[in-house]
Amino acid sequence: MLEAISCNFGSYIISYWLYEKLHVLSTTIKEMVCKMLAQICNDLSKISSSNDKILYLSRVIKSDPWIADILKYTYDSSMQFYVGKKSLPNLSKIPYPTNDSISSALNERSWSILFRDILYRFTTREISGQLALDTIVQLLSFINNENDRVLLCRIFLKDLKIKMGASLINKAYNIAFGIKDASYEYIPTPDTQLCQTYDPLKKYKDAPSFYYASRKLNGLRGKFIYNRRNHTYRFITREDNPLYNFDFITKELVDLCTKYDVDYVDGEIYNNVLSFTNIVSLALGNSDSNAIQNKRQLQYNIFYVGKKEQPYDSTSTMVDLLNSMRDSGAYQYLKFIDYEKVDNNPQAITSKCNQFSGDGFEGIVFRHPDIAWEKGRKTSLLKFKNFKEMDMVVVDKVMGEVGKEWENYIVALTCVIDAPCTIDSNGVYHIVDDYEDGDEDVVMTTIQVNASLSRCPLEDKKFVTDNFDKLFKNGVVEVRYQDVIKRVGSNTCSLQFATYEKLKTPGSTQERL
Repeated sequence: MLEAISCNFGSYIISYWLYEKLHVLSTTIKEMVCKMLAQICNDLSKISSSNDKILYLSRVIKSDPWIADILKYTYDSSMQFYVGKKSLPNLSKIPYPTNDSISSALNERSWSILFRDILYRFTTREISGQLALDTIVQLLSFINNENDRVLLCRIFLKDLKIKMGASLINKAYNIAFGIKDASYEYIPTPDTQLCQTYDPLKKYKDAPSFYYASRKLNGLRGKFIYNRRNHTYRFITREDNPLYNFDFITKELVDLCTKYDVDYVDGEIYNNVLSFTNIVSLALGNSDSNAIQNKRQLQYNIFYVGKKEQPYDSTSTMVDLLNSMRDSGAYQYLKFIDYEKVDNNPQAITSKCNQFSGDGFEGIVFRHPDIAWEKGRKTSLLKFKNFKEMDMVVVDKVMGEVGKEWENYIVALTCVIDAPCTIDSNGVYHIVDDYEDGDEDVVMTTIQVNASLSRCPLEDKKFVTDNFDKLFKNGVVEVRYQDVIKRVGSNTCSLQFATYEKLKTPGSTQERL
């Protein structure tokens, strides 16, 4: 056990080890984190091309490998610091250093080891609670520049604002160290199956004669992973961030996994009589007992079950199991998605989509009969809504004009995406859904739009306005649009008739472009 001594920050106790390390790191934090990392983050934030970001970062990592450590601690969702934005100290109240006489002869390698050690102790919760906050205060007190203090906070908030997620960082890491195995992930990405958007005019390779079709719910994605060896579980978003206070659902999921010998469940948190904004509000409300109790209005609609390490050989096997679970009638808060076969032709798929849309659902999702589950966005899982859509990152808001009806509400969301596009003979940009590295006809460009909220009901408009910083800033939203239009005299685009559809990933989560 580490010897504990009192130190003069607040009235709290800190281990001798931590007290010593914090002081040793005082100079190096200022010089290494604040100087080098700040420059790297600034450079990356200004590079719009994903390929250029990857090449730049690969050179940085090869030259300064400790950068990879910082990126892993920041963007690896399995390594949490358990520090929320609201719990961070007010930077304006932390005194600036008055004594710069502390010096250190640490080289880069020894600095890296020490700083990693502190971050590691956060992730193991050896440093937690009030001690964690006091540690951050002590670290910040060594820094005499406001922007550099913000940068250090971003490490603990797990977002350096570089517009890169784990997948791009992994590519840079593999290039830096000459790793040829494309499947190797330095930073594990979420094990999530994602839909590609169905194009009726496209010929899909190895397409089946039919699909298993289901209704697309307008809910909040949730995954349940059960460890049968030690009986622990995680209930998480599609990007592996925790979902809180769903004990009434997770209790039934534990029973389901035990009874049917499965350990991976995927579905939507949903209520068919509530709007999407109401669902999000209920699902993410954690502040008081009333909010927790109100969650019981929600159900968990399951569209996939299986074993994480060994997915089923066919969708039919999985569908049969879902039907057995439904027929048991054993669960109050678990619902099971209905599947039906639909012929693989545009007329049949469009007709089925129209049927589902007419019943009040978003559209249609259809699975390959021979591929029950694949990680990532593959053609084995397709979606169709009879209109174009795009996931975008929210960077700012637009308020209504003063004196107008909506002056106190957000009327638009300013969004951005770093997307692969092609340019046709008319100079119109088109999104490339099935982009693969090496495609020569792809142009990486930044697309900026205002996603209009003018058609939203007043209650939704108020919800968006009141919760913008908490849920929408840096979050991922779904945008409906008619076409992609190149801006005259610019290498950027706009979306024609763009409208905000829904929030897909709240801004508090970490996986970003």
